[in-house]
Amino acid sequence: MLRYYRRTWLLQHHAAISSGRHKAGLVVMEHMLHFINEFHVVFPGLMKYIGCYFRPNNRFAERVFGGSVRSLDDSRKCSLDSFAYLHLGRDGDPGSLPKRWELAKVQGEDLAVLRAHYEENSGGLLLQGLDLTERAISLEPAISGEYSQLGFRRERHLYSLRRKGVVRAILAANVSDVGLNMSDLTNCIQAFVVDPEGLPPEVLFRAMDRLSHHYGSDVVPVLLHPRSYADERSIRYAKIYDLGILDLEHFGPYLTYIKDLTAGQSKRKRN
Repeated sequence: MLRYYRRTWLLQHHAAISSGRHKAGLVVMEHMLHFINEFHVVFPGLMKYIGCYFRPNNRFAERVFGGSVRSLDDSRKCSLDSFAYLHLGRDGDPGSLPKRWELAKVQGEDLAVLRAHYEENSGGLLLQGLDLTERAISLEPAISGEYSQLGFRRERHLYSLRRKGVVRAILAANVSDVGLNMSDLTNCIQAFVVDPEGLPPEVLFRAMDRLSHHYGSDVVPVLLHPRSYADERSIRYAKIYDLGILDLEHFGPYLTYIKDLTAGQSKRKRN
């Protein structure tokens, strides 16, 4: 678990074999939740959200994280967003964008467009959790600076893809050391499409290719949101990742859900 964003900690989930009479995954989760509960109370300014990327076909993760979203039944308390995960092969010379298209450093008004689109189509915690708000970008260097002081590399470069000055997508190039690299999910390009109808896939890929210089490998991981854009535009992807985000102001109901889940697991095992 890492404090990867200003007030958001990301959990990394791995599958585990059963350990004795207990389910190892639930035992580890229980210990992590105790830590979160205590840390959040003592340092609320440093921990506002917890998030976890997981594969929806993973039964344990879907029950623990996806199930909690359904249990709380309020996207302002706990939300779920789906990403298409794919790989971008680097082009030695990505070339320029088509006429009237531009890729530039993100501005506050660009994120306002992203917020309006997201609120209309989802309304969850994604933007707050990933520090994609107008105020958050001014504070972005602080968290990267803290990592740098400790000898780690954690960078995020935000861009706006526009046509005739109108925002079509927001791109985030996340660059992390291997020790902070959660299954390539914190060392990847995140693409947030805000105008699906007005953004041809070939332009999006050309723009992402122009960001590939931030990475040292020939293949760059990409998280594309919303996943429906990839489906509707027949973009091939390798996996689906869901990102669950919980506002810790509602940690009590979440703990109740997990305890009920753990109790159910123990009861079924005894029977």
